Amino acid sequence: MNQRTPMKRNLYIQLGRIGDILNVLPLCLHDFETTGERPVLMVAAQFRDVLDGVTYVEPLIWHGDFEAVAGAFVLAEQVAAERNLAIICTQIYGRQLWTEEACSSFLRESWSRLPHPPIWGSLPLVFDRRDVTRETHVKRQLLKRAEPGRPYVVLALNGTSSPFPFYSHLSNYLRTKLGKSLEFIDISGFTAPRFFDLLLLLEGAHALVAVDSAVLHLAAAVPRLPVVALITREPSRWHGSAWRPQHIARHFYDECPEAFANIVETVKRALVSERPTIRHVWTHFVPGGERDQDTRRRIAFARSTWALEKMTGVWVDLPFEEQHSKRSSAELGDERPVPYLKDVIDHAAANAPGTDAIAFTNADVCFVPGLTGWILDRMAREGCAFTHRRDFRKLGRTLVSEAEARRGSWYAGSDAFFFTVGWWKKHRDEFPDMLIGREQADEVLRQLVKRHGGGEIRDAIYHEKHPSYWERDGVLQNNRGNQHNRRLARRWFLRTGYAPNDWQWWALPGGSAPAAAQT
Repeated sequence: MNQRTPMKRNLYIQLGRIGDILNVLPLCLHDFETTGERPVLMVAAQFRDVLDGVTYVEPLIWHGDFEAVAGAFVLAEQVAAERNLAIICTQIYGRQLWTEEACSSFLRESWSRLPHPPIWGSLPLVFDRRDVTRETHVKRQLLKRAEPGRPYVVLALNGTSSPFPFYSHLSNYLRTKLGKSLEFIDISGFTAPRFFDLLLLLEGAHALVAVDSAVLHLAAAVPRLPVVALITREPSRWHGSAWRPQHIARHFYDECPEAFANIVETVKRALVSERPTIRHVWTHFVPGGERDQDTRRRIAFARSTWALEKMTGVWVDLPFEEQHSKRSSAELGDERPVPYLKDVIDHAAANAPGTDAIAFTNADVCFVPGLTGWILDRMAREGCAFTHRRDFRKLGRTLVSEAEARRGSWYAGSDAFFFTVGWWKKHRDEFPDMLIGREQADEVLRQLVKRHGGGEIRDAIYHEKHPSYWERDGVLQNNRGNQHNRRLARRWFLRTGYAPNDWQWWALPGGSAPAAAQT
């Protein structure tokens, strides 16, 4: 009888800083709960104290510089060989360390280093060895000048890796605007006996306003805490922290101080959490027919990926059903009738506030985990966005990251669009009365989004490739719906000055046609 070879314990290399170590602790807890054995976590000596708060890892201390990953790797290999451990380097910053930047944030990148990574953010950050006495002392010390019983907001406005240039300005502004109703507890210069001793303070807070720092990462251990996150995007967005459901607002450093007034309003309503809803609309019915078994399978698979995003609590489903359709391409003689795109989006926009977001997708596209945050970030700034999908020959499981999605084949069409209700109502009449699921409708809508400042959310959706109705002989040219859309597209391109060859205009600036198209 063959015996199964036991799995090796993992040895994680994550030397620092504290925020990066906090990011991998959920992976370590998952390891422990899955295998029953503590993984080894290698950290730099200057950050070792953060591991005093957990029992589910075995610390391995590196006494060199936390950026000296090559030297640490030599030690890790020695220990791994002696103890039969599997090395996983989750560190993505350091000397002689090359990082591909395949994900949208360094935090997500770190998790993607695992052979079979879980979805980023899906695992809890847990400190199972807290010291109530120390935490109580820390909280009392920080609140000693606060009015008893008054709600307080914790400010964490300085950071080592990503310093915030408007630290004192924002602190003073918040106190000036909200100081009569809220206490502001600035922990920026405070050092707790152990970093995680701040947890009791955070658990009692009205809100946290934090820059891209270790405190922002620590807040993940208090998932009900409303967080206003100030994020760096220098030298790129990849260097900023990823969105979490507790982030009731996110602002980039370079949007300040103009964003200060918005931050004040968000802090005031923090416990109400009046953030925008994402109104998801798709064509739910098939006029004149039934979906075949394979189509139903692909749609069911896609919806399983939707469910993961909708656990964030900000989505509402608004499928466009047959009873919502007052007209279709049947009136044009289309042998396979479809509804008009404006009718579908109008259905999602009905009776909605202008700040809500509309997500208009095909029924069989899959969502990459993290899409919710990417949508909300874009809607708060540009108000509109589109995606190109990634195609796979066969999907046996859901993908866990944008890095995995990138392995699929890029597809020229767009199967998902996002815009605020206000943006749609403002620009709706600029879009011709085209049919959904017929030629060039997505191309024209994509150009309209780009024309008004929107761009692409990359590697955000994926799809299982399948035989298409359009692959049948004569359908592309002879279908009456296609002919209708082509006529409208031709007129629209002539009127706007754009060329119908979409691939030539990826870098179009919002609101202006290229010089070549103007001549």
